[in-house]
Amino acid sequence: MKSKTSIFIIAILTISALNLKAQDSCKVLMENLKGNYVGGCKNGLANGQGTATGVDTYVGNFKKGLPDGKGKYLWKTGEIYEGYWEKGLKQGNGNYTFKIDGHDTIVSGFWENDVFIGKKFKKPEIKNAYNIDSYDIRKGGSFEKRVLIDFQQNGMRNSEVSNISLISNNGNQTQSGQLIGFEAITFPITIVVRYSTYNKFHTVQFNAYIEFTIFEEGDWIVRLTN
Repeated sequence: MKSKTSIFIIAILTISALNLKAQDSCKVLMENLKGNYVGGCKNGLANGQGTATGVDTYVGNFKKGLPDGKGKYLWKTGEIYEGYWEKGLKQGNGNYTFKIDGHDTIVSGFWENDVFIGKKFKKPEIKNAYNIDSYDIRKGGSFEKRVLIDFQQNGMRNSEVSNISLISNNGNQTQSGQLIGFEAITFPITIVVRYSTYNKFHTVQFNAYIEFTIFEEGDWIVRLTN
């Protein structure tokens, strides 16, 4: 019995040591957060929910070693930012708290590349478009966090679309009826849509392409007309 107990204790200690070693090898890339990390890990980098403590402290979502998604950052000087991040930068909706003359001051609104841009999000932005006659991006009234693509032609749904490729910087692919897109999104989101279709007279087939960014959280429909 004593021998079995000793083996069990050694096994537990070995597993704990391996876990600690794995945790130590999971890196956080922001200099002021390097020190101690507890949480999800992927390919040696902090990924998923976690807590990093160095000069400063961050509690929230990580991706590839950097704050990405929703999280709370506490600076050693006392400032706090709670909101959304992307690649280690404040991005999206968030609250920044700091002190002026000993009193808490809160800046609430939207951030882009670590810079406060105001109380309202920017309008959706088309970065590139090719062989698309028109597009319309509208926000619906539900509380879903998704973007759906609706292909249109001659005032009705375009049934001649093929070779569809959807790429985004986050979210999960989804389908709602004949509409396809992404759900479980962290905004802002950039989406690239590629597809083939016929012209209005069904005489020529061609490739179409659009890349756009939506900054404001919500349930969006993007109508692409050929």
